[in-house]
Amino acid sequence: MDKQIAELNSNCLTAIKAHDKKLDIFTQIDNANISAETLINLLAHYQSMSENDDDEKVDAWIDNLTELERKILQAFEISRGRFENSH
Repeated sequence: MDKQIAELNSNCLTAIKAHDKKLDIFTQIDNANISAETLINLLAHYQSMSENDDDEKVDAWIDNLTELERKILQAFEISRGRFENSH
C-alpha cells in the first residue's frame, strides 16, 4: 500500500510540475527535500485554518510558517485559481 501511495504522490507532483512550471516553487521544494506527506499535511492544515472564523488565529498560524511554506501556500492558491477558472 505504501508503494502505491508513493507512486500516486509522485504522479500527482509530476502532473502539477508539468502544468505550472512558472511558479518556480518546485525546485525549492526539491532542494529542501520536502516530502509529499509534508506538503499534503501543510495544505490540509491550511484548508482547515482557512475555514476557521477566527482571523487572528489564522494570521498567527500563517505568521509562524517558514518563508518556503508561505510560498507553497501561495503557489497552491495560484494553481487552485487557475484550475477553478479553467473548469
